[in-house]
Amino acid sequence: MGRKLSAATWFAFIDDCLGMNQMQQTVIIDNCAVDRLAEFGVNPIEDFEGTEFRLMYTPDLKREYEQALSASARTSPQARKLIQQILKTGNLIGFFGFDDGPCLGFDRGVWAGPDQCDVIASVNARDNARGLPRKRTDAHLVALGRDAIVITANANEAHWMRSPKGMGHVIQWNDLKSVLQNQPNMAEAIRHLLSAKYSSRALSSGHP
Repeated sequence: MGRKLSAATWFAFIDDCLGMNQMQQTVIIDNCAVDRLAEFGVNPIEDFEGTEFRLMYTPDLKREYEQALSASARTSPQARKLIQQILKTGNLIGFFGFDDGPCLGFDRGVWAGPDQCDVIASVNARDNARGLPRKRTDAHLVALGRDAIVITANANEAHWMRSPKGMGHVIQWNDLKSVLQNQPNMAEAIRHLLSAKYSSRALSSGHP
């Protein structure tokens, strides 16, 4: 029989994993999720103020944000305003490297682990018809999801399920929306989803 964990044990495990008061947690919002947040009336910049969460974006995601701000883009005024705020208040994050694409150099790039490299290699990265590196953006976001909170509205592609296990979490918009309907603060909603994730992990970690 599996060993059952006491409530105190798994609550302590959750608190240790979340580390809400000890460390900052990176949050990356996929371009396709910005529209959903703006339409829903949620502002992560305001909700993250004074919390453990910090907004960041990859070089490829920055490129997509800027494209969404172009005059020809069919981006709502609310989403345009939110993207401008994200670009103004957020910071770049990317894996260490020296190409002119999604990587960052010394003192800026994050070292990619073998599991993250495997994820990136597994995604068939290519530009879309508009020249935007959609799949490459996805590949790096999925890999960064090992340690960061990544929010996306792309539930149709299997690679979003390949994020390596770690302290991060890939959150689908539909899951976030379900929580936001009862808890309209985005920081609290993310904490709720992380708590659910680690509760499930704690309860399933018993040994025979």
